[in-house]
This record gives sequence, C-alpha cells and structure tokens, in this order.
Amino acid sequence: MKILALLGGLLFFMMPFKLSLANQLYRQNVRPIFETKCFDCHSDQTRYPWYYRLPGVRQLMDHDIEEAREHIDLSHDFPFGGHHPLKEQLKDLKEVVEENEMPLWRYRLLHWNSGLTDEERRIILEWLEKSQF
Repeated sequence: MKILALLGGLLFFMMPFKLSLANQLYRQNVRPIFETKCFDCHSDQTRYPWYYRLPGVRQLMDHDIEEAREHIDLSHDFPFGGHHPLKEQLKDLKEVVEENEMPLWRYRLLHWNSGLTDEERRIILEWLEKSQF
C-alpha cells in the first residue's frame, strides 16, 4: 500500500515536468506548423481574408471559428484550451492528423496549401507520441 502511495506521489510530481517538456517540444516543432495551418480557426490570431466581408460569408466563418475554438484552442502554448480534457484532446488531435480530417473542405477550396504535408504530419504525430499522459 505504501508503495502505491509513493508511486502515485511520484507521478503527481512528475506531471508538471512532463507538461513542461511537452510544451517545449510543442513550441520548437509543432507550433510553427499550427501557426500556418491551424491558427486561422483554432486561435485568437485569425487572419481574415478579403471575402470575409461578403454577406453570409462572415456569419459562416464566425460560426466555424467559434466551433473550432470550442474543440481545441491553440491561442496559448500547450496544454491547449477547449472543452475536452487534455488526454481526450491529444487523442482527438492524433485522429484528426492521421485521418487528414482538417481543415474543413470548404476552407481548402480557397486555401489550397492549408492541408498538412506528410512531413508536418510526421512531426505532429511524433510530438503526440512523446506527449502522452
């Protein structure tokens, strides 16, 4: 019983170290990818295109961005904001990257290079593997 308590305490104190390391790796390797490929919808640093001013487009984009940030908000470094616990966010992010589910097709229509390259996908998946909690 004492051994379990000791292990639990050790894991409790290691968690901040693991988060710090994951954040460092995120800032070095993954954040630059997310800044160019994901921040328009998943952060408070959206760069609005010229067509954002068109009637109807603004409402559609605002809705998509609001929904995107609810799922995962990349505005700040790791761990991310959003309505899911960290473990679930990482699992969902892995699935999205593996299945090439983002960005939405209607975003890709006007942003042809918005999808992840194979190399970017590899970097993100490698980081996710190292960041499992």
